[in-house]
Order: sequence, then C-alpha cells, then structure tokens
Amino acid sequence: TQHQAAEICALAQTELAAALAPLAALPPDSGEGSGGGGADAGGECVRVQQVVTTESGHVLLDVVAPLITSFAQVLAKQAACVGVHVRPKAVRHLSLASGRSPEQRAGIARLYEGIVVGGCCWDL
Repeated sequence: TQHQAAEICALAQTELAAALAPLAALPPDSGEGSGGGGADAGGECVRVQQVVTTESGHVLLDVVAPLITSFAQVLAKQAACVGVHVRPKAVRHLSLASGRSPEQRAGIARLYEGIVVGGCCWDL
C-alpha cells in the first residue's frame, strides 16, 4: 500500500543514515583507496575486487559490501514489522551487462580494466 511504501522509505532513510554516520564524520580523503569518506572506519562501504565475465553472457563487478549488506538485513527486519517482505541479499556483485557475446563481454571488461581495486565508499 502507499502507507507501507511511505513507512519503508522512512525506515530506509533512518537506517541508512545510521549505517553511514560513522563514515560521515571522517575527512573526505581518509581510508584506503577511498573515493571519499573513510573506508576503514566502522566498516567499509564497498571493496571492489575484480571484473568477471561469465559464459552465460554477464559482465560483473565483483564486490564485497558489508555495510550495505548489514543495512539490507536491518531494513528487512524493520519492513516485516509493517507487513512488507524484503529479501535482503549479500551484496557480492554489480551487474555491468548481460546477454552479451564473448566479444562484447571482452570489450565491456576492457572498459573497467583500470577500476580502482580496494575499499571505498560510494555515494548512496
């Protein structure tokens, strides 16, 4: 319902602010491999590992995102209290492309060859 949607949005805003609060107090250039906001205080937002191509036609950015995963788990519990099922997922990749030929996958992967590997915080 619209009421449930509004409650979920309010919960998400509150929970995300709480999850990111320890990082907001840090100087913009603190943290390893940081693109802003310290990656090593209170848990890093995202750790970029590598670009992966699959035989099924996908190009993925392999990541670990413990702060975002934790946020999703907390939000799922809160959403259940207002009658909404949210399926939290481990944040392990970002899809860059799907349904691509081997040549297209290789070209897309080359676009991301220079991506900075390591911990950072993304603007959520």
